[in-house]
Amino acid sequence: MSPIRNADPPLPARIGSAAARLLRRQRGQGLTMGALAREAGVSRATLYRIFGSRDALLRALAARGQPVAVTEGA
Repeated sequence: MSPIRNADPPLPARIGSAAARLLRRQRGQGLTMGALAREAGVSRATLYRIFGSRDALLRALAARGQPVAVTEGA
């Protein structure tokens, strides 16, 4: 029996990587939930399902050592 290989990283890690890419490109101009969802290839609803709230998402990113600024209204 061969092991099942999952090539995609777990969603929270994928979202964190997407946030890092966006933050590098935007150079501190803020990060919207919509832009993050597009970059990660998920819906905004998925972001909220995984993290529960915008604040929880920001805390998770900060725990990874990523300073973030989120634009209101996203």
